[in-house]
Amino acid sequence: MLLSLRLSILFTVLLVLIAQARADDKPAQAPASAPAPGTKPPAPHPKPPAPQPKPPAPQPKPPAPQPKPPATEPKPPAPQPKPQNQTQPQPLDCDKAGDDDLTIYGTAKSWETSDDPVYYLSPGMSFCEEVYTDQSNVVCVSSGHFPKNNPHKSCSEWVQVTNKASGVVSFGRILDQCGDVPNSTFGCNDIFLSKQMFEELAGKDEEGALNAGHLDQVEWRKVVSPCFGLYAGLPGKYPNGTIDPGFGEDSNGFLRCGRKTGDDRLVGPDIAKVCNHDIKDCKQADQIRKTLPPYQGGQGNKSAEKQPHAVAYNTENLSLISHD
Repeated sequence: MLLSLRLSILFTVLLVLIAQARADDKPAQAPASAPAPGTKPPAPHPKPPAPQPKPPAPQPKPPAPQPKPPATEPKPPAPQPKPQNQTQPQPLDCDKAGDDDLTIYGTAKSWETSDDPVYYLSPGMSFCEEVYTDQSNVVCVSSGHFPKNNPHKSCSEWVQVTNKASGVVSFGRILDQCGDVPNSTFGCNDIFLSKQMFEELAGKDEEGALNAGHLDQVEWRKVVSPCFGLYAGLPGKYPNGTIDPGFGEDSNGFLRCGRKTGDDRLVGPDIAKVCNHDIKDCKQADQIRKTLPPYQGGQGNKSAEKQPHAVAYNTENLSLISHD
């Protein structure tokens, strides 16, 4: 009985040892339960690194430069079309061989006849560097009357202008040049007038001429300084451009007694009393002048043109036409 018990115990111990030996041959398993208190949990595994951006794709190489084509002669520019109706004015030469030849009355031997409409001028500073007004007796002619080698030759030359339609003749000084614009037909024979001369030459049709803005046609020629201009003290030249002292007869046949200055000057209708065919010598003219009212035009020769004065004549009897 005792032996059986011992054998049974021995057999049990042997089974335990065999089982233990088998257990030692297996790998240890992690405990399924939570770690014991006081122990740290295992550190988390590090995150995998973020993916690096891909390097930029290599830029394609620029194409190799092409060889330059052989140089060629540049083509001449195509001819420009000629402008239509934009002809540039050609410089005129209005001096004539006979301009210095005067008649016995001191006038140019030939007349000019305008073929452009005859307009009146806006007052202001002239080419001859003198200011004129609507009341001045002034004309504007082609630049061909002002040669480049002596551009002021014609300044203060006097002209006689006749309007056959009205029967009036008027006188004025050349102070300005006109017509130097593209397409201009203003020639050596054409002329523009100050407003006073325009109104004088219109005669009885002054209102109609002002409404139309022009006179149709006039004739004109260069003359010596007229008697009235000398009494007003205004400058003057011979038609050849030299200074005119103002003696002898004018183009009307009126005796001229020199250019007046100071209180000897005279403007207005009273000029007819000293500028007429009855005056035989300058002594007679001087005596008549002393009986007339004193000059009221202020100082300087140019002030004479600031007063209204009669300078137009009737072509039939050479009587002065008064604008007072």
